[in-house]
Amino acid sequence: MVLLVGGCLLWPGLVFAVAGSALADPIREGLFSWVPAWYDLAYLLPGQPFSRSAKILAWALGIVFAGISGPVIEEFYFRSYLLPRMSALKGWAPLVGTVLFALYHFWSPWLVLVRVIAILPMAYAIWWKKNVWIGVVSHCLLNLVADSLFAIPLVFG
Repeated sequence: MVLLVGGCLLWPGLVFAVAGSALADPIREGLFSWVPAWYDLAYLLPGQPFSRSAKILAWALGIVFAGISGPVIEEFYFRSYLLPRMSALKGWAPLVGTVLFALYHFWSPWLVLVRVIAILPMAYAIWWKKNVWIGVVSHCLLNLVADSLFAIPLVFG
């Protein structure tokens, strides 16, 4: 279980770090160049004119909602509720569920391909072991680590 969670944490981290922009940037520039810059949440990060206390509050709320409750709800819906109901798809069910999960992140449609590549092994691990906790723990840790790496310098720097 620990090895599966570790792999489900490391693989998406590598995909997003190594191939994330290489895959997402051409899609964003080619298909989503019409989307205004402010639609991308990363647009808000540099040069924030907010007070330090507002940044700390936003960071703390981000931990609660984007780092814990959001991933828990997503995993219970997509892997614990939806995945078993796609049993007619047999081995394709984790792939279809992962594509739906990636599309659900409508605030960054240019990352759909990256998300599918990053999350697909986790979906198959959950399907194989029939254990949603692999996804819950992996997803929470992934979001907490990634969000902290980006937010801590902006909040406390």
